[in-house]
Amino acid sequence: MRASCAEGGCLGYVFAANPIEPGRVVLFESWESADALAAHAGARAATPAIPAGAPPPVQVRSSAITRYEISGSGPLS
Repeated sequence: MRASCAEGGCLGYVFAANPIEPGRVVLFESWESADALAAHAGARAATPAIPAGAPPPVQVRSSAITRYEISGSGPLS
């Protein structure tokens, strides 16, 4: 998470446990632009996902990726 958050264009990168479904974790990513997301994807492919000496990863049983494009945002009120 720290490495991804430090990448240019990263607005948010958070793993969150789902409190209703035990064993389910959600990854939320927010990027400044499609180019920043593409650079992140390229960086992840070019480097090992797990650094040497890190604890073993959590087993991924399934995954789904949904990309949302937002044309604008602002205050709720």
